Amino acid sequence: EKPRLTLSIEKRDIDRKVTVTYTLENQANNQIKSITATLKKGEEVVKDFVLTEENLKTNHLTALFEKLDYYKEYTLSTDMVYNRGNDDETESISEELIQLNLKKLELKDIQTVSLMKFENGQESQVTHLSDKPTDLSKLYLKVTSSTSKDAVLAVSSI
Repeated sequence: EKPRLTLSIEKRDIDRKVTVTYTLENQANNQIKSITATLKKGEEVVKDFVLTEENLKTNHLTALFEKLDYYKEYTLSTDMVYNRGNDDETESISEELIQLNLKKLELKDIQTVSLMKFENGQESQVTHLSDKPTDLSKLYLKVTSSTSKDAVLAVSSI
């Protein structure tokens, strides 16, 4: 029985990173010679990530691709070389298209920015912090533009 390789892709757009996690099913204990993940932009190879026999001890393998460009189409191809007792065999996994898209919000003509707290159904402005809050889920920023339009932004860290 042939070994089976599946993959999952995690894109972190803001960090310009893609993590590819491979799961290897090798019930017949075939000898896996290598697994090569190749990321291309057009025909240009951006990075080859080679997993050899030494780092194939686990069935969960990870390839990290960093410093990728936004709005560019990349192609990920994966080749696995294995031996079922006779000769080496090469299997190509289906190609995956990857594109990072930065989603950003632009605020213009800001008149005021207020730190707000929503607690017990009441909205109140926080004018000062005596110490660092532990629960940020109740805090948010209220941004008011010069046209009196409000935007509300969650607070992720202080």
